[in-house]
Amino acid sequence: MWVLPGGGVEPHEDPKAAAIREVLEETGITVEVTRLAAHYHPVNRLAKDTYLFLCRPVSGTLGLSYETADVGYFPLDALPASLFLIHRGWIAECLAAHGKVIDRSLTEVSYGAFLCHICRHPLIVLKFLWTRLFYR
Repeated sequence: MWVLPGGGVEPHEDPKAAAIREVLEETGITVEVTRLAAHYHPVNRLAKDTYLFLCRPVSGTLGLSYETADVGYFPLDALPASLFLIHRGWIAECLAAHGKVIDRSLTEVSYGAFLCHICRHPLIVLKFLWTRLFYR
């Protein structure tokens, strides 16, 4: 399954700095944030504030890390079929906003959706729970 680069914001860390750090850790690319594209607010304990930034690469070589099994660039009109469904929706929503910042509740991360995901992808759910329970 393909996902957008990302991860948690450390305590007292600026979300923009977290995005830059996460992209570097996961891809080997240093990026510059060009703008905030979206801010999603949690509606339950499954999620945290989520920020999507538009970035441009400034240095580095695309490569694997201990957090990634594969990395790649894809044209927006040819995203992988296995792109995580929520991430596909966020990309579409940000493109449709034509430069306006999305600021809304993160309704996609619900208990019902979580239960459905458990049935379809139990190993991914276990990894998610592990990070929520032990990496705060």
